[in-house]
Amino acid sequence: MAVLGAVVPAGAVPMVLESQQDTAKVSSFTLDFGPGFPLSSAEIAYTTFDLQIDPATGSAQLLNYYQEVDPLLLPDGQGGSVSTGNMTITILSSESGTYSRRTGVFTTQDVYQIEFDGDLSAFGITSPFYLPGSSSGTVGFSSVSAGTTAMAWDGQGELLNGLFPFEYTCSVDSTFDSTNATAFVATAEPAFDAIDAGIPFEPNDAAVEYGWDGNRVTFNAPPVGVAASDFLAEVDELPADVQVVDASGVDAKTFELDLNGPVAPGAWTVLTHVPSGTTACLGFLPGDVDGTGTANASDVATLIEALSGVGGGERPLFATDIDRSGSAGPADITMLIDLLNGAGAFDPWNGVSIGASPCQG
Repeated sequence: MAVLGAVVPAGAVPMVLESQQDTAKVSSFTLDFGPGFPLSSAEIAYTTFDLQIDPATGSAQLLNYYQEVDPLLLPDGQGGSVSTGNMTITILSSESGTYSRRTGVFTTQDVYQIEFDGDLSAFGITSPFYLPGSSSGTVGFSSVSAGTTAMAWDGQGELLNGLFPFEYTCSVDSTFDSTNATAFVATAEPAFDAIDAGIPFEPNDAAVEYGWDGNRVTFNAPPVGVAASDFLAEVDELPADVQVVDASGVDAKTFELDLNGPVAPGAWTVLTHVPSGTTACLGFLPGDVDGTGTANASDVATLIEALSGVGGGERPLFATDIDRSGSAGPADITMLIDLLNGAGAFDPWNGVSIGASPCQG
């Protein structure tokens, strides 16, 4: 079974979070020259930046950055210090990094340009000065188009050809608004990487088919108007036999998606929220107790450990209730062996693979 690629409808575009420093909180820039030198820290007076996130592809990038920082004191090596004067920080370049729609955590790799009005010629540097840095932070949505960002970028540098190595951290809290934000699927139950390992049908009644027939999704913020038609069901990037027929609200952000039948065994069924391009995945691989995306003999050992409570082998019921009895027990071991070997009415599932979940998280 081929592994699905990310499904991103043409209408889904990255969101730009127009951010400005939260002056109600203290943001600071700190230099650490190591043992024997005091920390040098200055308050950040003003910051504005545009952070682009793409929940559908799991990427993030700083489009621009502007910051004003109070003077920092640099050690002169003789017990004194030299002031940088007021500093202005902008971004010279930013590489695309990662964004997790589950946690809101993002990372980018950047090069910052630091302009200062003090005299630092004693350190052999002139304005502007360049620092490479790794940015990381967390985005929190209070509504579809507004929220907060706690960000820090840090790295290492040196003065006087390595005589004064230092580490730096710039921490800033901000609020943001977005003119192109769309509510997106942040989490799902079952989880994006969950795999149903049970039997695909009732061997004594061929009319009874098993498999997930719904998915509960939670958006990052309360969406406006969610309908079943907002979701596209696909298997291997082709229309699935099952479709979303209902989307019922559980609360302001969570919706129960009902399908018109069980998902196909031996595949990932991907439900795409078309307006945002974000996805929820339903994996179904009979016999895949350990959730690796491949069913094989190691799943028997995993099931035995899960049932006996040894080896840290705890697994969810959808991975251990192989015979669909409603609870996991010794009979599931026998049924698992039958599934893998293709005993009775079952096709052999040993060695079948659906790979890792195609849903970006």
